[in-house]
Amino acid sequence: MKFEPYVHLNGALVPSSEARISVFDRGFLFGDAVYEVIPVYQRRIVYWHAHLERLNRSLQSIRMRNPYDAEQWETFIGELVAHHPESNQSVYIQVTRGTEGNRHHLPDMDICPTVVMFSAPLPPFSAENAAKGLSAITTEDIRWQYCHIKSTNLLANVLLLIHAHDEQAEEVILLRNGKITEGATSNVFIARNGKLMTPPLNDSILAGVTRQAVFRSAAKAHIPCIEQELSQKDLIDADEIMLSSTTRGIRPVLYLDGRSVGDHKPGPIWQRLMQPFEHELTQALETGTCE
Repeated sequence: MKFEPYVHLNGALVPSSEARISVFDRGFLFGDAVYEVIPVYQRRIVYWHAHLERLNRSLQSIRMRNPYDAEQWETFIGELVAHHPESNQSVYIQVTRGTEGNRHHLPDMDICPTVVMFSAPLPPFSAENAAKGLSAITTEDIRWQYCHIKSTNLLANVLLLIHAHDEQAEEVILLRNGKITEGATSNVFIARNGKLMTPPLNDSILAGVTRQAVFRSAAKAHIPCIEQELSQKDLIDADEIMLSSTTRGIRPVLYLDGRSVGDHKPGPIWQRLMQPFEHELTQALETGTCE
């Protein structure tokens, strides 16, 4: 029998075929919603508090209340994870402003939010898989002004990734006013002269949870990690380029705009990051303190 995924909808666990949301939901009509994607390994939620803090920041930024406390979220996610056959999953959470009886740009600030959660299989993280690397292209950042909010307004990201696919690449590194912001689905790091560098956080860059894990791994590997503005020339001159994200971990970019990066294989800085990064994840799963 084919497995039917379950969905957590407004506090109730239901088969996906029975999940229903109103056509008047503001997430559907306006993209008036935020989201999170959380990794689950061996049925344990990883970096949970960091994801919850970011969810709270996103909700506060668009003047929405969090409908659940931390304990409720953990309970609901645990129920969802338990109903999926895979032990490694990515859990998607979406919170919309809710449903009104008609379409009005100005929302009723007191309506009840809509919460949707579902999970999908997530390949186990390994340095061997990550070492396969990625190809990327650079292009102008056409997204909106508030990319630090993890909003569901992702049409620009979709178009950018279609463009990348057309160019036989897997990711896009974005430039705004000549400066690197981030990838369409990732944060960007470059390595040069033994140092790791990444753009400082601002309204054009999402504060990635894995981005912070890169900083911790760099410190443990005694690699200087610096926040500074980076240009397209910095990408061209880089010894290594890396992308970080929840579902990919830390992946080296082996080809950029059709040209090899470094020796078109994972470089020494990436290799030094892998041991503390994997160790942190393994230790978290063993101790149950998945932070």
